[in-house]
Amino acid sequence: MQINAKLGGISYKASIDKTVNERKLMIVGVDSSHVKKKGTGVAMVATINDTFTDFYNKEDIINEDNNKGQLQYCVSSFIEEAVEVYKKNNNNQKPKGIIIYRQGVSLEQKEYLKTEIQQIDMTCETKGILYYYILVNTKTTFKFFEKSNKGFSNPGSGLLVIDGVTNRNFLEFYIQPQEVTQGSATPTCFHVAYGNLDFPEMGPKLTYDLCHIYSNCQGTVRIPNVIKAAEKLSKMTAKYTQDKLHPNLSEGQ
Repeated sequence: MQINAKLGGISYKASIDKTVNERKLMIVGVDSSHVKKKGTGVAMVATINDTFTDFYNKEDIINEDNNKGQLQYCVSSFIEEAVEVYKKNNNNQKPKGIIIYRQGVSLEQKEYLKTEIQQIDMTCETKGILYYYILVNTKTTFKFFEKSNKGFSNPGSGLLVIDGVTNRNFLEFYIQPQEVTQGSATPTCFHVAYGNLDFPEMGPKLTYDLCHIYSNCQGTVRIPNVIKAAEKLSKMTAKYTQDKLHPNLSEGQ
């Protein structure tokens, strides 16, 4: 599977709903990894086709002595670059909407994203593209169980919670896409913090589908494929490379 992916093959392909394809979405994953005495690696991955299996990626290194505000600006510039790559791969047509999954920021830290959001707002408004900015949290305190005659057990894969324990003022949902056989399952929380895409009816379903097409795993992962790819790239950048990757590696499966 790894060799197939490295040679440009597609390991998995989701059956994307027709209404999603009509929206011509670009999915973006943003993650950062900090390594003590080395700095922070910031990785961004964007899909550039309608099956969400081809990607454009970029990474930045933020040294410990640099201003952390740099992280707030590199996302918007990446989106500008990714839109141009998307157009190049789609007959010069831009995406109609962008969904940005952002990992590594808790709800309590939302206020610190204002500058980053302002830059993204300006970029998307200039290009006439709507967007969602979704905070992804895999370390939630909620646990969900199924009750039967034998007692309580982990829910099966595909659990979706969109009401009751979610924030009423925002679009928020919990997903457990993977099957858990040991210990208690921890769902992943997706909080739509900013944006004007107006895509609430299909957002959870698309998020769930993206958890199934990470090419380096035979099963499902807890987060969408773009976030998983950004997570791996940020860790590699912060811990090992400490430099920009070769330009030939910026596009691929």
